Amino acid sequence: DTGLALRRPFEERWIINLSFLSNQQYVFYNQTAQLLQHLVKAKGRVRIVDNKILPRFRKQVSRLIRNNPRMSVIPCTSDQEDMKAAKVGDKVLKSWWRNRQMKKKIRELAGWIYACGNAFLDDRWDPRLGPAKFDSEKGTMVYQGDADCSVWSPLEILVPTGGLGDTELHELPWMIKMKYRPLEYFAA
Repeated sequence: DTGLALRRPFEERWIINLSFLSNQQYVFYNQTAQLLQHLVKAKGRVRIVDNKILPRFRKQVSRLIRNNPRMSVIPCTSDQEDMKAAKVGDKVLKSWWRNRQMKKKIRELAGWIYACGNAFLDDRWDPRLGPAKFDSEKGTMVYQGDADCSVWSPLEILVPTGGLGDTELHELPWMIKMKYRPLEYFAA
């Protein structure tokens, strides 16, 4: 609850930015109700929507994702086996980038960065991914697991209180990742 309360001033700006990107310029953030509300339209007046932010946003995102990063595995020694292992490692990296659809994730990450100012990319070991084998004794599929990553918007994190002395978000000692799930998710 404290983390959500400390994040509220930032949420207001993030939500207004996101509404402008979706062509909803006649809105305001009601701090009492903690929600975005539309301005009442004056009778007989035409509202003009001139979204100059969206084209700039699209251009910034496309510039950021224009080039793929150059990843390579560097051999530890000049030994022939080490050189071959590095070449195999390069192929594994390129395959992982393609199979995990990293270009799409980087595009999503860039969208959150330019819309809200922050976004997060986490990495983890997912035991539900990777090659699978059928375990005939148990009658189930057994996955070997694989590395994966996902994008987290700033609306899905909580940070510690400001009393720790750090004002830079990336220098804080910890963050909590959270996602809201509907009740149907837990039933499934």
